[in-house]
Parts: sequence; C-alpha cells; structure tokens
Amino acid sequence: LKCRAFGHCPCACFFPRQAMRDAPWMQGVSVVFRQARMLPRRRSLWPCLLALHAVGVGGAAPAEGDDDVFSASHMLQAATGAGAAFSRDEAAARREDMQKITDACVGKSATEAWRKGFQDAVTLMLQKTRRSMQHGLAGVADSVVVLVDGAAKDCGQLSAFGRFKGQAQRLHVLATSKSLARLNSKVTYEPLKSLTVGDIDIHKELNALLVAWQLNKGAEAVGLSLAALLKMFAEDADVAPEITQVAPSPPTPGAKSDERATVRYWTEALNEAFKRLGDSSRPAGEGCIGEELAQRQQQLVSAAFDLMMQKTRRGMQQGMRSISSDILTLLDELGAKCEPILKSSGAKRLRSAADRLKVLSSSKSLLNPGGNVDYDPMKVLKIGGVDVHLELNRFIGAWISDRGAAAFGDGLANFFEDFREEDEAADEPADTAAAAAAAGAEQGHPLWRMVRDSMAGANFGQHPDLAVTCFLPDATATFATEMNGAIEHMLQKRKKTMQTGLKELADATDKLWRSQLAACVASPGAQAIWTGAKKLRKVTRRTVVDYGKHINYEAMKSLTVGGVPIHLQLNNFLAAWKLRSQEEAGNPFGELMETLSRVPGYDEL
Repeated sequence: LKCRAFGHCPCACFFPRQAMRDAPWMQGVSVVFRQARMLPRRRSLWPCLLALHAVGVGGAAPAEGDDDVFSASHMLQAATGAGAAFSRDEAAARREDMQKITDACVGKSATEAWRKGFQDAVTLMLQKTRRSMQHGLAGVADSVVVLVDGAAKDCGQLSAFGRFKGQAQRLHVLATSKSLARLNSKVTYEPLKSLTVGDIDIHKELNALLVAWQLNKGAEAVGLSLAALLKMFAEDADVAPEITQVAPSPPTPGAKSDERATVRYWTEALNEAFKRLGDSSRPAGEGCIGEELAQRQQQLVSAAFDLMMQKTRRGMQQGMRSISSDILTLLDELGAKCEPILKSSGAKRLRSAADRLKVLSSSKSLLNPGGNVDYDPMKVLKIGGVDVHLELNRFIGAWISDRGAAAFGDGLANFFEDFREEDEAADEPADTAAAAAAAGAEQGHPLWRMVRDSMAGANFGQHPDLAVTCFLPDATATFATEMNGAIEHMLQKRKKTMQTGLKELADATDKLWRSQLAACVASPGAQAIWTGAKKLRKVTRRTVVDYGKHINYEAMKSLTVGGVPIHLQLNNFLAAWKLRSQEEAGNPFGELMETLSRVPGYDEL
C-alpha cells in the first residue's frame, strides 16, 4: 500500500527490470510522468512505476516469460506512420492520427475479430493453392475493414482509417476477380516466389507480412508490412492528377430530340440488362424513369464514353470511374422510387459489378503505368487483369451507333458481367484428388514424409528405407501439437522462453522416437536426431542455466547450445514449419538435430 505514494517504494515493490522495459503500456506511463515533470531519469524509480500501474491502473504486473500481448493499436500506429510523407501537412496529419489511436479506443471485440479473421486468412494462404490464396487475400482485406470500422467508433473517422479501408476494399475486389481466379493451372503460390494480383506483383510485400506474423516479430513489424502490402492497392488518383470531367449541359431548346434521352429508351435498356443478369420480370415499369432522369443519363453516358475515346490511360480510367458511378447513382434513384427494382436480382448483380468496377478504376492496377494507354478498338484493354476490350467495344458501339435500347442494355450487362465476384474452383477434380489421396497413402502421410526427410537431413541427404507402418498419424499428430507449443515459446524471443521452447522440442522428439519400434529409428539419420534430442534435453534441464556456458541467446542475433551455434539451423526450421508447411520442415529439422548431436560434453546418455 505504501507504493501508492510516489517516491516511497520499499524493496517489496521490486520486479524484474526486463519485464518493465518490455511491457507495452510502459512507454505510455513514462511519457505521462515525464510530461508532469515527476519522473527523474534514473532506473531506481522504474519499480515504482510498475507498482503505480498495478495499483492505480488495475493491470497485473507482467513477469518475465509471460506471453506477449499483441497490441492492435500499436500495429495501427505503425501502419499509419509507415512510408514517407509527401508534405509537412501529411506528416502532421499522420502524427495526429497516431496520437488518437490508443488501446482504449481500439476495442477488444474489433481486435479479436481482426486477429481471428487475419489468422484464418494466413492459414488459408499457407495452403498454397490458387483457391486458398484467393480466399486468404480476401480474408486479409476483410479483416482490415473489420478492424478499422471497429476502431473508428471510438478513435474517430481518421484519415488513416479511410485510407486503409479503401486499399483493403480494392485488394478484396482484385482478389475475387478473374485476374486471380483465372490463373493458369500451373501457377501456384510459394513464399519468396511470385504472386500477381490484378497485374500487381505483391509477393515480396506478402512474404514480409507472413514472416512478421508467423514468426511473432511484433505489432510494429506487422503494421509496417501490412501498410506496405495495402499501399500496393492505393488509389491511383493519389499518383496522377484527375482529368476534369465536363458536366452535362441542359438540352438546347428546339434541338432535335435524341432517342437515347427518352424514358422509353432507358426503360427498355434497363429491362434488357436485368434480363441478361437473371431477372426477366421487367422490373423497370412505367413511372420508374422520368424524362429529366432519362435526359441526364444520356448526357452522363455520352460524357463517360467521350473520356474513354480520348485513348489515354487517364481518360480511360476516368471514363470507367464515371460510368460505374453513374450506374450506381441511377440504381439508387430507381430503387427509391420503384420497389421491383429495389428487389430485382438483376439490379443487385448490376450494382455489385458497378461497385467493383468503381473500386478497380481507382486502383493502380487499372492499366499499365505510362502516359498513354495501348487502347484501341480490336486491341487490348485490361482492367484489374481482365481483358475487356471486346465487351467495351460492343458496349460503346451500341451507344455511338445508336443500335437501339435492347442492344445497349445487352452490351451494358455484358460489360459489367466481367466484374462480378468469382470464386476460384477447386484445383483438382474429384477423381484426381482421390487418385492423389490413394498415392499419398502408399507413400505415407505428410508428417511421415517430414520425419523421413528429417532423417535424410541428418545424414547428408541419404533417405532411409522407412516403412509406412512407422510414425503413424496418431503419434505424429501429438508430436506436431507439442512442436507447435515449443515453437510458440521460442518465438517470444526471450532467454527463458527460448530455453523452455528448446526443452519442449527435445521432449517432443524424444517422446516420438521412444514410441517407435527399433527398426523405425535404426538408420544413421534417425540415431543422429535422437542423440541431438537427448543432449538438448540434458542441457535444458539444468536447475540453474549458465547462459555463458550452456545456452547463450541474443534475440535475432545468436544462439549457441553447449558452445555449438544453432541460430541458422533453428531459423531455417522455424521458417519452414511456420511459413511453408510441416511436411517441408523435415530437412531443416534433421540438420538442426544433427548439429545438436555434435554438442560436446553430454555423451553420457
């Protein structure tokens, strides 16, 4: 209780200093006291701050070795400050946003929803199929939207939140469009190789994000890498100036009437579009479209096509953005007047496609970078990786050549159909998958192959003659669970948790090896792994560990066990297990255990 009074801190208030330096809330407490000129800059008062936090704030004092708490607010702060600002005003706005993003306003429910959605997305992406990559990228985008929407309720509508949300929405649209869903069947995703989404190569940024998350590099690293990934889907309007669109002018009195500006034309065109999109009930009935609306739509469509016919990249982009916005506005007005259109499945599909085109037309992936666009009728035009030049030519042709309302409506629906959301089909047909499963049964299950490869890794690449009756699924599943727990401890990057993780790794390996028949672990590679596990168990079980002699660890720099450096081998194993697959972790695991088998002084096993 005496700790309530600042400046009176008895010895009972002492806690490990490392825990205090690592505590996420400690920086905030320090700032508060310094600003109040109450905190002398000397270490002797750090225990008092910890006591004040425990008593006045109500939090429990973290002890060394406790699990790190991932702070979504710190991640958002890092993402907000990522990258160079283009001006002093932007830098000041970023700093202001960062100050407003706190643990208090980034709610627990939004944080938990983001963590679950993001982890599920990462798990999907690491399956390395086109379908799982598509759903995983969409999941990353959706989780960001959930987080910023939740945080905005208490933190406010910050400019950073709006930027992240817009970028995430463009990522979602691109990830669920034909640009990804129609990849060649031979294209697969693998970390450190290639992944293109909507003509944007994001493999480096995505790899950095996966590494930061899977290897527990902390909230700041995740925030910076997430910001770098989202920036690839920044609005293209931030890169080049807008083209000024000419506003539609009122019709000239006495001028020849244009059939395309009549109620009859737009009623017929929309009903034809809805019919192609799955609704043949003709929901656009009498009274839905007025003369003023029909005339305005004629002028807006003409203005959008005029921009596209400039045959420049920016003109095409602005034209696409204009036509999509015009269709959305039209559907909003019609839905407010006519209930059949509001409920029409065709209108809903058209709205969804127009909304996705609007997002795509703000993306850097709309067209290849450059002052001019390689656009010309009968040539190529890609939007978000989708070649739509034939559909666009037909759409524009029906309007310019005045081929009638039905032809224009059909061209409208045909063009916007290219932007519907698509779900990647399964990578293999059922019979192919069944055949692969049968072949896999003959070759052993994935963890059986991991164990066999580990024996090769521990014996100069020589694979043993390992029977499929060895290392059965039940035993290896327990091993995988225990190994996951060990890795989670090691990734906390503290001396105590590293020792705990190494101990658990050794125990899991020794337990698995002991459960097998002698013939299953008789090969030279298997014996080397078992020897490494036994030596590691003995090192990590000492009551008082002398880190200078037995285990010497410095986070992100070095790790030696019994004088033998294993930092590189352990990193290779962790990267394979967490970033690729458990099956692919066999070789690096064998190399790690073979290195540990050479630790001197522990041969009395």
